[in-house]
Amino acid sequence: NLVTSDERRVVATGGGWAAAPSRVRELPLTARAVWLQVSPEVAVWRASSEGRSHSAPVRPLLEVADPLQTARSLLADREAGYASASTRIETDGREPGDIVGEIVRELALDPAR
Repeated sequence: NLVTSDERRVVATGGGWAAAPSRVRELPLTARAVWLQVSPEVAVWRASSEGRSHSAPVRPLLEVADPLQTARSLLADREAGYASASTRIETDGREPGDIVGEIVRELALDPAR
């Protein structure tokens, strides 16, 4: 099991995985959950053909008539699970390297975990 393994690793789940707060709470004590928070507006832009890089996957849940309303609804449904994460990182308007740097700093704050 990737999540309960003793090996150090990063496991990037889909957004729906963390929607159930119990999944995050049931992680081993050695695991850290990081919520990469994005606004519905930015999520929709990133998923659009304009915001998505050529190699980025299509987000089928946002391929609908009103993707912004769908993104808002998905966030509302999933927010309790996301909020169970031990660390939250705002990602709107930030470069990937800056976000990675913050994650590294945040995880280093608690070396026992």
